[in-house]
Parts: sequence; C-alpha cells; structure tokens
Amino acid sequence: MFVIMLLVPLGAQSSDWAHDAINLTHKYGDGSGVKVGVLDMLTRCTHQELAGRCHNWTPVGYEDMTYGNHATHISSIIAGKDKAPDFYEHDGGVAPGAFIINYGIFESNGNWTSDEIEIEAAQHAVDRGVSVINQSYGAYDEYGRAFFADAVTNIWKSHKNITFVYAAGNEGTLIDGGDVKGIDNVIMVGATDQTGRITYWSNRPG
Repeated sequence: MFVIMLLVPLGAQSSDWAHDAINLTHKYGDGSGVKVGVLDMLTRCTHQELAGRCHNWTPVGYEDMTYGNHATHISSIIAGKDKAPDFYEHDGGVAPGAFIINYGIFESNGNWTSDEIEIEAAQHAVDRGVSVINQSYGAYDEYGRAFFADAVTNIWKSHKNITFVYAAGNEGTLIDGGDVKGIDNVIMVGATDQTGRITYWSNRPG
C-alpha cells in the first residue's frame, strides 16, 4: 500500500469562482469558535493568512519535522484571512474565523510516517475539541488504484461525531469502496470545472 498526498490543482489557486460555486457568504458564520484538524505535513503557522489561528502537532520521533507548502496551502483554503495581494485571486478561506490544528503525519519530503501516527493524530484532534478533520491524501495499491485503507476507515468509524473531509484523488477513476459501511460522517471531495461538471481527472466514489 502506498499513501500519498494529493496535490491541489492549479485551478484551485483562484478562489473567487469556487466560492461562488458553493454560495459562500458567511451568512451563517465564518468558522469562529470552530477547530479544524488538518492531517498533512506541518503548516507554516506564521503565514499571514493563518497567523494567530494555527497550531502544529509533531509526532514523537519527528521533532526535526519542518512545515510543507502542501499543508500551508490546504490550511489557507480552509481558514485563510484574505491577506494575499489581489493578483493571487485567493479571496480568503471558506472559514476565515476557524482555528487550525495541523498534524504532521507526512514528513516535509512527502514521506508517510505511519498508520499508528495517523490514528494518534486523529485521537488527539478529537480530545482537543476538533469537529472537522481534513485529509488531502489517499491510499493506492500496487497497480496505482485508489482505495479506502483499513486504517483510515477505522478512524472514520471510531469518531462518528467528527466530520471527515477526504480527498477523492486526481486519477480520473472510481474509488472502489468495496463493502465499506458506516461512514456517513465522511464527505468525499472531487473536483469540478467552472460549469459545475466533474473534471475528467477527478476520482469519484464507485
């Protein structure tokens, strides 16, 4: 089994049309008071989009772990404060008032730590009052086919009061869920174009 991070496509750099697509107005709140867990590399919490609303958790044995661009990008999509220059077209995050607790389950070079650290990180998030956990990574078999790893489905089932946001992947295939049941607390995220159609390269649940 291979576990890899899923890169954010270039089209996601511009957030104006994406915010319009989900009718984002913050009418019902901006995420203030909400803690969001991000299982990824470490985030650069001093970034202007996140400063003062971000904390990193580093697993034992990885004290020299450094932050990565992937996690910082994901965290700013979730909770960025719209501090970037206008030419970036980043228009802030979906929940700019939320607090990010970021978990280093990947090293800064992209290497996976372990299933045990992933489980520990999820439990730590639950114990700290996190209500949403983002997972922008996936598992692939020896043939490169995406699937739901037992470790991650067990995490979903063990924490039914948490909403997990899980990336579908970018290979343009169906994910074989097999006989996985009891994961009603999981939102599978694919990609659409600006017309609202699923992109040809986005994975989708089978």
